[in-house]
Amino acid sequence: MRNRMDVIKDRLILNDIQLRIDSNGLNYAEFRALVKLEPLPKISSIPTLTLKILRDKILLLLDNDLNYHIAKWETIKSNIEQVAEYKGFSLISLEY
Repeated sequence: MRNRMDVIKDRLILNDIQLRIDSNGLNYAEFRALVKLEPLPKISSIPTLTLKILRDKILLLLDNDLNYHIAKWETIKSNIEQVAEYKGFSLISLEY
């Protein structure tokens, strides 16, 4: 018997994508609405349901993920600076 993920992948023609079940994720209708979006659509042509999914779920998840990665890299930067200071190295900081 095939599992739910295999059925979803077949219905949406997603052959090489690995899906996982997450209680904080999207339901099938939401996932389908996002998968079926045209590449680079005009905002005015996107259905209201899809815009609400983007606003209420996707953008918040991306923001949380971005904040996590920023904090992680800030920690790594701080660790590098502490090691350099301990070993007597001088770091050059480039400003962009």
